Amino acid sequence: MTTPTEDAWDDERYDDVCRFVVRVGVAANGYGSAGGRLEEFFTQLVERFGYTGSLITGPHQMIFAFQRNDDEWPRVHIENVDGTTLELSKLARVGDVVEAVAQETMTLREARRELSAIRRLPPPWGRFAQGLGYALVGAGFAAVLSGGLWDIGLSALFGSMVFVMVLLSSDRRSRRAQWLPLLSSFFVTVLALIIRLRVPDVNVVLVVLSAVAMLLPGYTISLGVIELVEHRVNSGLANLVSGLVYLSKQVLGVWAGIELGRLVLPPPPTAPPVHVDPTWLWAAVPALVMGLCIGFQTNRRDFAWAVLGCLIAYLGAVAGGAMANQYVGAFLGTTLVVIFTNLWSRWSGRPTSIVFVPSVVMLVGGSLGFRGLTTIAQGQTSTGTEQFLQMFVVAATIAGGLLVGNTLVRPRSSL
Repeated sequence: MTTPTEDAWDDERYDDVCRFVVRVGVAANGYGSAGGRLEEFFTQLVERFGYTGSLITGPHQMIFAFQRNDDEWPRVHIENVDGTTLELSKLARVGDVVEAVAQETMTLREARRELSAIRRLPPPWGRFAQGLGYALVGAGFAAVLSGGLWDIGLSALFGSMVFVMVLLSSDRRSRRAQWLPLLSSFFVTVLALIIRLRVPDVNVVLVVLSAVAMLLPGYTISLGVIELVEHRVNSGLANLVSGLVYLSKQVLGVWAGIELGRLVLPPPPTAPPVHVDPTWLWAAVPALVMGLCIGFQTNRRDFAWAVLGCLIAYLGAVAGGAMANQYVGAFLGTTLVVIFTNLWSRWSGRPTSIVFVPSVVMLVGGSLGFRGLTTIAQGQTSTGTEQFLQMFVVAATIAGGLLVGNTLVRPRSSL
């Protein structure tokens, strides 16, 4: 017969395991781990401690269930969360804590304290470096979209201005955060229109798209489509709707800026579009990749691998596009980067999301949706609708590439 002391010890251990796993789940969800991957990881993490459990994730709520044996009612914990940001350095540290507990080099209570300390850590890249990352993404995106020199320079300048606005709206629960997508695109549009009075060849829509590229919800929309494909309907619809609402706010800001420009500014002089030489891509793509990794706060230990993953995704997309079209490109790029990411995670023992997230952002169709809705707002309904629908096709091909890649190389259970 089990003694009372043994029962008390088991109850205390069970409580510690539940508290620790809940902390890990909430932290990983907040730092960028995808819902489906996190749910699978949660189940296996609970089994390591000798229990069973399940997790249901959503954009604003997580439901944890734990059970010690088949004869006992499960313990259910509901956690309200603010949403997900991409802080990959903190996600990596959460993975390190889990591994330390698994190897018994850290107790559960020490691990909970470490998770609290991770939340308070400053970003691995300083504010100046993060601002530079936004500028690099803006410049690289404009060059990839075949903008001119003025487009590239203004995209870099306005991208750094958008970063300042992000800092001022850092509290996701404040009204400033809710207004960020609209105001950022509105102010960039107005500034671009003013500059176009003196520089007629500035492409306003391209500059705005490039400047706010770090804020485009393409990853959220693609994640929603992926989750729908995986039959996670509630979370998939929530992510899809959340991304579309955010995108609509951005387009509304562009439309308001253009209409204001028509009212108060003189008609701009017309000029033919100017494009940079394609050889600029040799510099633009690395700049874009490094900007993404800095903007998503990838730590220095994993930085080179994240950059390599982004380049594999981009080269796969280019090769597939050359063979057929952009949809084959998105499928091939996703398949290759998933294979690379799974092999890297097996070899390094690091969370898969560290390399996968910035790599797949290179492929998502958020820019297609942005251009489509902006074109519709300007009265070109047919062209805009076609561009907007292409965003969902690209998201579906990314989901297909994810399925094929994980079939060819089975993913390691990780965050």
